Amino acid sequence: RYDRGKINMPHILSIYCLLLSFQSYVLAAGDCCPKKPFTKDQELTQGLDICLISETQSFEPGKPFRVGLHIRHHEGFHSYWKNPGNVGIPTEVKWELPVGFKASAFQWPYPEQTRMAQHPCYGYLRDVLLITTITPPDTFQGESLTIKGNARWMCCKKSCFPGFQTFSLILPVGKQVPNLKSQKLFVHSDKENPLPNPEIKAVLTSVANDSQISVSLS
Repeated sequence: RYDRGKINMPHILSIYCLLLSFQSYVLAAGDCCPKKPFTKDQELTQGLDICLISETQSFEPGKPFRVGLHIRHHEGFHSYWKNPGNVGIPTEVKWELPVGFKASAFQWPYPEQTRMAQHPCYGYLRDVLLITTITPPDTFQGESLTIKGNARWMCCKKSCFPGFQTFSLILPVGKQVPNLKSQKLFVHSDKENPLPNPEIKAVLTSVANDSQISVSLS
């Protein structure tokens, strides 16, 4: 919910939607996003480089595997975490998969605190990998799988630049062999993924519309 007097990011996004068109990229197993200087050809990805990569070079029916949206931020730019705060829109992907395939929610690395128009928010200034687990059915007819994802994000510095791209990733059927070009990124992202601590119990003690959020730890 956005209050009066605050930046209404959904409205900004809607305006930009009318001005932007979709780009589509088809990749093989998926390499890391290269860092590139900004050019006029990159207006649809202003503030970042983004691509879809896979942890494996192939997939086996019935065995889950992981893909990730790799985001490299240009200097001073940030994108948003799943709960950004009063401003910002989190990165999302709407997957288009064959019948029987399932995609998990993103694995979100821990966020950083940043600001947009003097408003504190949570997002990423550093490079990140947003991981999704794909679970294929036990049987699959075909020699390769095409994973299609429609991505949407907001990237900000002094101004905000919403972006939209459709990514396609092609994986052949076969024994799951690690993709050496992307494996380190997945390992690093796993280390940045917050894990539950069963020894700590947290209880929310504040209620809706309180001016502060209060949590009791024991």
